[in-house]
Amino acid sequence: MRSASTRCFAYGVAGILFGLVVWLTLVFLNWYAPANILGSDPWWRPPKALINYPLLYDLVNDWLMFLLWLLPVLPIIVIETRASRRPELAALAVTLCWTAALVAYYALYAGTLLLGFGGPQLGVRLDQGWEAWWRGVVALRIHQMVGHDFLLYTTIALVGGPIVGWLGGQSMLLLARCWHALRPPRLHADH
Repeated sequence: MRSASTRCFAYGVAGILFGLVVWLTLVFLNWYAPANILGSDPWWRPPKALINYPLLYDLVNDWLMFLLWLLPVLPIIVIETRASRRPELAALAVTLCWTAALVAYYALYAGTLLLGFGGPQLGVRLDQGWEAWWRGVVALRIHQMVGHDFLLYTTIALVGGPIVGWLGGQSMLLLARCWHALRPPRLHADH
């Protein structure tokens, strides 16, 4: 198996790449969503009339995002648990991956805001009232993004990452024990 530092580096790089892919995916979905093209809701959002409870609606509404954020950590849990046989290290690996993804995601988002891109209200460029644009829109958006969103989701990654990683690692070890217990004994041929 590879060394722990090599695996740790790979998990960080996987997180960074995942953060960039998520950002680009969301930009693509927002740009080409049926709401923008046809004037209707995207296919992954249920109608509000079907679900009357706001919290349940938000959970159902965000199911795709929950599944998306599980994609990179499932192989990481498997790899780390098989390499170390310790669910604690799988928990740290998931936390590292998610935190690196958030840093990459919000760094790219902040960079696009600083360059003058990022939504219909940010369609102003350098030659069209830069000072007012900077004070009114970018400073507020970056403050909200860093002050609220990044800290909120990083806290979720720092709390949820160890939970998901540890549970996944424990599940892997339990499955391995069950598999070995249920397997028929090997018959050795005499030479």
